[in-house]
Amino acid sequence: MTTSRADLLALEAERGWSIERVAAELRAREAPIATFDGFMAWYPGWDPSGLTGALAATIGISADDALRCADVLGAPSMTVLAPFDSDAPAPTDEVADAFGRFADRAAGHGVRIHLEFVPPSRIPDLASAWAVVEQAGRDNAGLVMDTFHLGRSGATADDVAAIPLDKIFQIQLCDGPVEPALPNYLEEAMTRRTFAGDGELPCADYLRAMVREGQPIPPTGPEIAMPEVSAQAPEAIGRLCAERTRAFLAEAGATGVVA
Repeated sequence: MTTSRADLLALEAERGWSIERVAAELRAREAPIATFDGFMAWYPGWDPSGLTGALAATIGISADDALRCADVLGAPSMTVLAPFDSDAPAPTDEVADAFGRFADRAAGHGVRIHLEFVPPSRIPDLASAWAVVEQAGRDNAGLVMDTFHLGRSGATADDVAAIPLDKIFQIQLCDGPVEPALPNYLEEAMTRRTFAGDGELPCADYLRAMVREGQPIPPTGPEIAMPEVSAQAPEAIGRLCAERTRAFLAEAGATGVVA
């Protein structure tokens, strides 16, 4: 299970729960958090001070705050993202150095970090993300493979197959049309991502490209954004996501852990 700073803020606003209370409730329900998602202020030269409101509290948090969240929640991994803006990307060697330094800090907390590329961000595709991870060369630093971002950034199954499996830390299964449904990429990603297999992207091909010599695939689960699903009760959402993901894995001929 994954949580974000936005989720924690919502629980604090709605119920008055501190992060410690959230962690205690999750432990009582035997529902561990696998990933804290996501951290952005590692990126070199990016200044989050211009952010306001919920956005600032969600993605503008410091490394200290992000790692504290992981510590309190007991999350063994963290997603890191690059800024979503129109500024030019920093040189790859600078980005890899900053990524590696944050990986070192995270390692001191027992946390693995995985870089998620997103087309409208300063790390827009698999090639640029892999260049950062490969150059950083940290054992606890790898990639998230989101099938929606893979499809929309133009990645092929061969591109995916070229990435060492031990550097793919998580797979996020989601689908959508080949052509954008909305003019704003992030709005579409947050509202229109469907279950893998329900759209037009080659999700099964990507997944098969991550099956190597019978090895289990990395921790895998759905990351969908569908109002008709999110309106359901949490228990129903959980059952539906598990059923659809396991069915897709079986149809694709893959085995793995549903995160």
